Amino acid sequence: MRVFVHYKKQKVEFFLEELNELHEKYISRTFDFDKNFISHLKECQDFFHEIGDSNMSSKLSQLRTYFETSLKGINPQNLEKIRTGKRENIWISAFHCLSNHGNQLQESLNNLEFILNEANETLSQLVITAFQSKLINDKDLKTIKNLNDIENKWNQLCQNEQIKLIEKKLKLTIHQQDIYILLDKIFNKIKL
Repeated sequence: MRVFVHYKKQKVEFFLEELNELHEKYISRTFDFDKNFISHLKECQDFFHEIGDSNMSSKLSQLRTYFETSLKGINPQNLEKIRTGKRENIWISAFHCLSNHGNQLQESLNNLEFILNEANETLSQLVITAFQSKLINDKDLKTIKNLNDIENKWNQLCQNEQIKLIEKKLKLTIHQQDIYILLDKIFNKIKL
């Protein structure tokens, strides 16, 4: 399933905020931490599965298995039954999983931001070139009020063969709606 990169980024940022709350619960050692953490991991795993990121979904599954193993009174590193210090084993496993999960989410966010920055750079250069070629002018920008106007202007620009080629290149990494959102930001910067 092809999903907006902006939506993926927003969702990963939401998961990072939830993770920060879980860190607070971990620090204060609240009793509902276990249930909340497993629920969070499951929600993340489901999201990444839905968008077709099987690698991230698999990593989250491994973390869930690791943590749930510790909840069953088994040391997840050597798979030996714990006789004493079961709760401490759970907190150690929770710290391990929180750290790994945070790194995975941050890496995912960095990748999404990189994709959007690359696309933004390409579109910024394209808009400047369109200005130089007189395909766009300041009067055109003043008439753009919403995403429908941006879509119409983009479709006009895509009549140009070079721009059409750049659009195809962009569509390899981002969704059409991402293009409109980025163009909106670029046009608003230029209008100022």
